[in-house]
Amino acid sequence: MGTTTIALTGNTFIAQSVRRNAHPRFLQTVDLLRAADVTLANLECTIPDPDTPPAFVAGHGWAATYMAGTPDMLDDLRFMGIDAVCAANNHVSDFGDAGVLSTVQALRAAGLPFTGIGASLTEATQPGYIDTPAGLRVAFVAACDWGPRGALGLGFPWPMGVLASDEQPPFRSRPGLNLLRYSAVAHVTRAQLENLRTMSRELGWEQDKTYRRLGFWRSHPLVGSASNLDVEQDTEDQVWFLGRKFVVDDAPGQHTEPCAEDLDRLFKAVREARRQADIVLVGLHDQSHGEDGVHGYVSAFSHGAIDAGADVFFNNGASFGGVEIYRDKPILHGLPGLFLQTEAVREIPLSQRLRYGLDADSTAADYLDIRSRRARQAFAEGGPLGARLQGAGGSAVHLCVFDDLARLREIRVQPVEPLGGTQFSDDAATPTPRFRKQLPLLAERGSDVEERVLAHAAGESAALGTETTVEDGQLVIRFA
Repeated sequence: MGTTTIALTGNTFIAQSVRRNAHPRFLQTVDLLRAADVTLANLECTIPDPDTPPAFVAGHGWAATYMAGTPDMLDDLRFMGIDAVCAANNHVSDFGDAGVLSTVQALRAAGLPFTGIGASLTEATQPGYIDTPAGLRVAFVAACDWGPRGALGLGFPWPMGVLASDEQPPFRSRPGLNLLRYSAVAHVTRAQLENLRTMSRELGWEQDKTYRRLGFWRSHPLVGSASNLDVEQDTEDQVWFLGRKFVVDDAPGQHTEPCAEDLDRLFKAVREARRQADIVLVGLHDQSHGEDGVHGYVSAFSHGAIDAGADVFFNNGASFGGVEIYRDKPILHGLPGLFLQTEAVREIPLSQRLRYGLDADSTAADYLDIRSRRARQAFAEGGPLGARLQGAGGSAVHLCVFDDLARLREIRVQPVEPLGGTQFSDDAATPTPRFRKQLPLLAERGSDVEERVLAHAAGESAALGTETTVEDGQLVIRFA
């Protein structure tokens, strides 16, 4: 049967149709994606019905843009060569439960295989399947994380309106996402721990902790990954403070802990996929964007998924990471976005504009102006996180090449140049109107973008112990 190539790409949301776009390097990207036997993207949006109201917040956070796609956008994905999508991400619930269901209906009507959302937790967890021209069957499982982001400083709310459920009669199951929940643990000195213990006692917060632990209070935020019951247990070396666990350590730091019941459910889906397909792909929409290496919950999921039978694990939450090799299988720590037109949306709910200090007479352009200005200020003042999100100042497509026995033989990282710069940066040399930004152009051979992307991917992979070479303008990782 020869080789089978699977192209893995990241965040994709097309606000304006590109089927008539004849930019030569855009069409080169299209040719690259079409040439793959299977091309997978992350569908970073909802496809709501016209009368569906927006959820209270978008993107699991108060400052995100509402991403409303259309059924016609799926035709653009087909035009670009996208064969299947991961739908578990922080924007598929921008229009609540109804938006999740309408997205499911639109994907089914378009005949586009998907995974990660559904009318129940079982359905959202089920693998998607697609056959290659060579006859190999590919299974893919996708999840979205739910927990504190960035530097992990704040606790995270309950996943209301997001997490699907399986119910029994007389209740109907709840639609939603396939979530991997996680929590953060802070490491402090003995003196700091005792100060927290004293503060909690003197402020009268110990009673609240007792009530939460016993399931009495109903108005307190989530403190564990799945439940408040029996969670806030203090010991000599451990104190819960403001819903966060602090432990004694010689050096300050943090680590993350995944929700065990979510891991169990996800690994069951991977094992099922292993029994039903030749090639198994597992993805996580990672929104933590950690500054200090790979978070523990990501390692637990990625390593466990490979132990359960995955051939390739990937993160598709916007950051551009390197390739780790675990048990001779690759973990792609960050597929950068393919085509994310967050700045081309034409409608912003009034409630969101008001949260940004705008009034009822404001427009979507007013909102996009102020958000862009504040994003640049945040990255300038907020430390290394902005630089990490900007990545290499370019993007990439990861091509996974399998032999006729479905064994992975190599990964090729193809540099891509987003027109006008990345989502979080601008190309000052060639200013581009925001409604034209992000068009994925194949990087020109010998260009600065190609050099930056290849150097970034090689450096990130080397930090994870992975050797790479550069051949014909692509970063190459080979497997025995």
